[in-house]
Amino acid sequence: HRMDTEPRFESVLIPGYTCYECADVIDIIEPRMALRELYDRNDDFRLLVDKLKVLFDVKPEQMGLTGSAALNNPAPGDYDIVFYGNKDELRRIDSVITALNKQRCAAKVFGLSLPFRFVIGEHTVDVLSVDNTLALPHLHEAGLIRKDVPFSCRVTDDSFTFQAEPMLTVDSNEFSRVLIIETFFHAAIRKGDIVEGKGDLVLWEHDGKEEYVMLLKEPFRQLKDFSRYFNRDDQ
Repeated sequence: HRMDTEPRFESVLIPGYTCYECADVIDIIEPRMALRELYDRNDDFRLLVDKLKVLFDVKPEQMGLTGSAALNNPAPGDYDIVFYGNKDELRRIDSVITALNKQRCAAKVFGLSLPFRFVIGEHTVDVLSVDNTLALPHLHEAGLIRKDVPFSCRVTDDSFTFQAEPMLTVDSNEFSRVLIIETFFHAAIRKGDIVEGKGDLVLWEHDGKEEYVMLLKEPFRQLKDFSRYFNRDDQ
């Protein structure tokens, strides 16, 4: 959107999720198209993408580009690459990143080894994943039940942790999922992990069903010892 515009409204539950007037929208990124366009006109990026195709053993249509490079930033700080596939394919891609960061020094942010970030040549790459077979029901409406609710639960299903903002299925009696509104936690938390902290208990209503969800809008403040998810012995 244009930088001098004000949003029409901001989400009550998730600050930063905003809605702008159509007239104020500059562009909508379609990652596959953005990758093809930059690939065709930028030799350096073309070499990077060709290396990624071989490294991850993926077809060209399984890759896309988002972030500042997709918005024609002439000197992006990193490349945000999108990979498309089913859950098994995304896990395989994630395992390649883990192996890369074992062999080389993992790129760090504020001392954290991000599980979706790696360095190839002179470029830093951040990976986002899109599950082509995503079967999670659409979330239509949500209502806040209680704020600052202490919780401790174990992750029982990490199928949706590859979303940029992960949704975790957990073993709590009060809620069935934990939703983390922060891209840094993309693929960081795994099945078996204990998740503790304070969050907002929300009632989702979707497809005629109701589901209680623990919403973490500020996980770096709300999650207890969050750094343990990034600094693992196996990375």
